[in-house]
Amino acid sequence: MLSPKLFLVTLFLSLQTLFIASQNLLPSSSNSSSTICKTTPDPKFCKSVFPQTSQGDVREYGRFSLRKSLTQSRKFTRTIDKYLKRNNALLSQSAVGALQDCRYLASLTTDYLITSFDTVNITTSSKTLSFSKADEIQTLLSAALTNEQTCLDGINTAASTSWTIRNGVALPLINDTKLFSVSLALFTKGWVPKKKKQVAGYSWAHPKNTHSHTKPFRQFRNGALPLKMTEHTRAVYEALSRRKLADDDNDVNTVLVSDIVTVNQNGTGNFTTITEAVTAAPNKTDGTAGYFVIYVTSGVYEENVVIAKNKRYLMMIGDGINRTVVTGNRNVVDGWTTFNSATFAVTSPNFVAVNMTFRNTAGPEKHQAVAMRSSADLSIFYSCSFEAYQDTLYTHSLRQFYRECDIYGTVDFIFGNAAVVFQNCNLYPRQPMQNQFNAITAQGRTDPNQNTGISIHNCTIKPADDLVSSNYTVKTYLGRPWKEYSRTVFMQSYIDEVVEPVGWREWNGDFALSTLYYAEYNNTGSGSNTTDRVVWPGYHVINSTDANNFTVENFLLGDGWMVQSGVPYISGPVILFLHGFPDLWYSWRHQLLSFAALGYRAIAPDLRGYGDSDAPPSSESYTILHIVGDLVGLLNSLGVDRVFLVGHDWGAIVAWWLCMIRPDRINALVNTSVVFNPRNPSVKPVDAFRALFGNDYYICRFQEPGEIEEDFAQVDTKKLITRFFISRNPRPPCIPKSVGFRGLPDPPSLPAWLTEQDVSYYGDKFSQKGFTGGLNYYRALNLSWELTAPWAGLQIKVPVKFIVGDLDITYNIPGTKEYIHEGGLKKHVPFLQEVVVMEGVGHFLHQEKPDEVTDHIYGFFKKFRTRETASL
Repeated sequence: MLSPKLFLVTLFLSLQTLFIASQNLLPSSSNSSSTICKTTPDPKFCKSVFPQTSQGDVREYGRFSLRKSLTQSRKFTRTIDKYLKRNNALLSQSAVGALQDCRYLASLTTDYLITSFDTVNITTSSKTLSFSKADEIQTLLSAALTNEQTCLDGINTAASTSWTIRNGVALPLINDTKLFSVSLALFTKGWVPKKKKQVAGYSWAHPKNTHSHTKPFRQFRNGALPLKMTEHTRAVYEALSRRKLADDDNDVNTVLVSDIVTVNQNGTGNFTTITEAVTAAPNKTDGTAGYFVIYVTSGVYEENVVIAKNKRYLMMIGDGINRTVVTGNRNVVDGWTTFNSATFAVTSPNFVAVNMTFRNTAGPEKHQAVAMRSSADLSIFYSCSFEAYQDTLYTHSLRQFYRECDIYGTVDFIFGNAAVVFQNCNLYPRQPMQNQFNAITAQGRTDPNQNTGISIHNCTIKPADDLVSSNYTVKTYLGRPWKEYSRTVFMQSYIDEVVEPVGWREWNGDFALSTLYYAEYNNTGSGSNTTDRVVWPGYHVINSTDANNFTVENFLLGDGWMVQSGVPYISGPVILFLHGFPDLWYSWRHQLLSFAALGYRAIAPDLRGYGDSDAPPSSESYTILHIVGDLVGLLNSLGVDRVFLVGHDWGAIVAWWLCMIRPDRINALVNTSVVFNPRNPSVKPVDAFRALFGNDYYICRFQEPGEIEEDFAQVDTKKLITRFFISRNPRPPCIPKSVGFRGLPDPPSLPAWLTEQDVSYYGDKFSQKGFTGGLNYYRALNLSWELTAPWAGLQIKVPVKFIVGDLDITYNIPGTKEYIHEGGLKKHVPFLQEVVVMEGVGHFLHQEKPDEVTDHIYGFFKKFRTRETASL
């Protein structure tokens, strides 16, 4: 047996021999290892990795370091295998378990390093990787470091009395961890795109009760998903689940299913245990054929389930929280490692669980006892419950998302080192053992270059029933720093008084208080007051720009992989659509779905006086200041700082003035149909229209309270709406009183873009609400003119694109074309960047040509969006 000193010398010499043998991998360039290593967490160790005379750029050093990391990972695996074969009989159960964990983790690490090295080895140009590919590799290298640390923690805990394991496994593991840290640092510097400055930083929000019609891409609740499958599979699923599924092959919201098996304890399904069903699932599928679904019927399944890395695109659906339950009782007191105590453990990428409960019943006296452990990249848990006490939910590594889940626990009950977002979840601190305190989170980030952390977004933190009955005698904290660079953010969440005023708790003395990153943003509830929070250097009360780094879009790049799961989520930038007259939020139905699918939060309110919004009776309540105030209030109620803005008709007029009055709330504007008309100080607008077009001009006719409504009432509401929508007369619309709106011609048939269903929706809404609210906008024109005097002569200074149809009546008003194309509009809107005239299109262009208009809007707005990985 080698002495400790001799062992370390041998290890150092073997590493040096390995590095020198690969010296030819570093071609000569301008930078020495000393220069390159300054950017790493441990420059001294970094320099020891490379030959002293080496020269190269950061990518050459990075490839060299990754190659060494891969070699060391394979070597470490062989070391573990030797210990497991030779010393099993002499080791405790916990020590054997720790070694087995290390062996499992080492195999994952090797896979991650192979993928990482292959990626950087073929990237020979000076360009960085795409954001998504860079995030993937940074995630894998972060996970490799996490695996090493998990192994080291297990060895130090379970085999603390074994000198052989501590020195034969732990010491080389420490060096490997440092080597992996070098590889991660060099990769981050050499291949990850640098963060771009946001030209117009966008914002995001969580839904609240408003009068607006928000249309996120996913609107499913209580674990319901729109599954798309064969008729036979559908029949089986519906018969067993008693759920009727909508089947629409053209529905972009449907989730593709390749096959489905059922688990039922009474023997009527394909399997009686979950493990059997998992074993039967196909290996290494790429997801193109859809998810392999395991439907687990209601019941309590007493089994420890392990889903291996080769079971990709597996979706497990239960009958609901507390109806389909997976339960176990492994724990550290009984000899299990924390890592292997999990009742349910999953490593397979793209795993989805819906309507399940995962439970560990060991109890608080058994200390660490995990209900669920996920090391599954791109995994999603929707409408699930996780129940245990200490260490309930182990978000071990890689990228994870939890939506509408319940998590119960006591000490560190959400822990690990994944990049994870919890959204719309309930976090329930429970009654711990005597003299214990509760810590909701214990995040395990060990390296500043790891793209990991815990994001708690729009969640509710309140005590479980057993803690309520104790009269809040137990101290509860938002979290404590398990590792040196621990990172956790609570944002837009409800925090009950159960949380201590200081908010956070130290781990041990001043450990990590300067290097951690703990933050809070815009939380509510009696426990959210930050006045008496800790004063650590690493604690922050942040603004929306910083909080935006921890959204699904930026922290997980979720828009690139979560959509196919069908699970709802709150994503990135907000786009606000404003309708005109006679119209509703429904006018934007095509754009809402399209932009939600593109990663926006799409919002289209019924404006004041329309549809489901309030309608004050007086026309004096419809000035432009009232409408702009409504929209600012809407954004404030949603917690949205800035939006991308789209307007049509009166919505365009409102959009111009919103940009004029509150440019701080607008990223960019796409306006359609109606140009910006600067305020003429010498004549009121209605007087100007009357002078130009006479009393029969429609805007002048609209000034007559009651009379025009009576005129409208002479025509069936659906016919009236149809006449408005399909009118193609480019001349100024004049409606003589002797003819009225009943004289407008009916079309022989509806155009393809306007269906009977559309007309019925509009007809029903306007039949219920009437037209007075919309007409009051016109009746308040002169009053708006008076109230907007302070803004006379000012320019609109936000980026703008203007779109109009060549058959639009607004485009054919005398002088409008010249104003648009000969510099008049540009004079008043200096940041006007594009003007598009769509041929053969009328006034309702976004309904007539929805795809083209969507493309125009998206192409413009994407110039002002940034796609970044989070790095603070």
